[in-house]
Amino acid sequence: GVQTCALPIFFSTSAHPDAKCIYMAPTKALCSERAKDWKAKFGRLGWDVIELTGDSKSGAGTLKDVGSAKVIVTTPEKFDAMTRRW
Repeated sequence: GVQTCALPIFFSTSAHPDAKCIYMAPTKALCSERAKDWKAKFGRLGWDVIELTGDSKSGAGTLKDVGSAKVIVTTPEKFDAMTRRW
C-alpha cells in the first residue's frame, strides 16, 4: 500500500539531484523497519537514507545529516521538532 505510493515519488526525485523524499511513519518501529530496508535498496543507487526519530543515535539528525540525505524517514513529532529550528 504505502510503499507502492512512495516509489513513484522516489523515482521522480531522481531526476532532480537536490530533491529529497520525506517518508513519515506513525511509529518509531515502522521508521526503523523502513529505514533499514531502504538503506539496503537505495544505497545501491548512491542515495543516503537517514532515520529521524526520538530513538535516533546521538548526533544523528543534525542539519548536516539531513542535508546529505536523499531519503528522510521520520516520525511526525521528530520532523516537527527539526523543522522548527530551520
